[in-house]
Amino acid sequence: MAFENHTIEDRHFTNLETARNEAHLINDSLINEEIKTTEANNIAFEELIPKMIHTSMFVELPPEYRNSQSEGEALEELLTQNDGDETVLDILAENDISLTIAMQEGFDTDPKMVEMLKRLNEKGITPTMWVVLDDKLGYWTNKANVTETVEKIEKILDWAKENSIKAEKIGLDYEPPIEFFKGIYNFNIPKAIREGINYAMKIQESKKLIGNAQKYIDISLEHIINKYGVSIETYAGMEPLRSISNWLTLKPNEKAQIVTMAYTSTVTKDNKGIDFITGKVADNEIPATGILGQRPDRTPGRQLIENKKFEKHLTYEQLEYNLNRLWFGEKTLFKPFRTHDVFALDSIETLNKLVMARKNASKVE
Repeated sequence: MAFENHTIEDRHFTNLETARNEAHLINDSLINEEIKTTEANNIAFEELIPKMIHTSMFVELPPEYRNSQSEGEALEELLTQNDGDETVLDILAENDISLTIAMQEGFDTDPKMVEMLKRLNEKGITPTMWVVLDDKLGYWTNKANVTETVEKIEKILDWAKENSIKAEKIGLDYEPPIEFFKGIYNFNIPKAIREGINYAMKIQESKKLIGNAQKYIDISLEHIINKYGVSIETYAGMEPLRSISNWLTLKPNEKAQIVTMAYTSTVTKDNKGIDFITGKVADNEIPATGILGQRPDRTPGRQLIENKKFEKHLTYEQLEYNLNRLWFGEKTLFKPFRTHDVFALDSIETLNKLVMARKNASKVE
């Protein structure tokens, strides 16, 4: 660990823990050939972060938040927000932060979607195409809508090719139908029972047509991977919730990268919460932290809680703490993560908060 000692000594740190944290990141990045020794010695640590930490932010833009805009128009409004000096698009590119964009219904007839995805590509950003469906079909992928999911994946990829949009990764969110989920989430037992029965009936209807839903989507994904040359990532809950919910949903494809939705905003107390959560994220998975958003009265995605109650958002201090525990896992007996996702990008203020937290996370004790 000669380089680590050299780094700690020459950077004149005032905090030994900070020095150790930053040295670990630098050493890992040198081993992985993400940075060069000359960069490690001569460039400020904060400027190296985009090369050492790999971040993607979810962008959902559901219809209820768009004020009659198309998704492309809403995406343009988001990416062109500015703080006087830089736009969201500029900050994303400068910090090498990627996006995972929910491809809402109507994307393929929206010229603004073509324009904005091309602008992202021009900035070196190749977003993950996150597949969502109409609410009547359940919105997220489940056992009753696998045929519609496969059709939409192929529609997205064909559309991207026709419009010269770079597409390398498809995102799938395996969840029960959104209305059933709302019933469970809000302890609305009559709604949960009603929607659960409806879901069960649709599963049986689908089974008559395609047989086993899991087998159907796994075979279809194999075909898509080979035909289009894309990879698949699947958004999954933490254990034990993941295993418990498997009978309601689908299991990730064996070739898919699993992104674990390790949201801590609902379990954090003061600056705590990540230690237990990250123990539920396997070493080969990618943790997604959240919820992060500008407005505490609005989830930066689908509003699931009813009766004017709102999902908790991470404070800035909690976000810093979360990133520190993800990056420097030896403190909590799990492998450190260098790649992570954040839910969600909804404003330039949220983006700037994340950028600042990435710069300061190594300093959290």
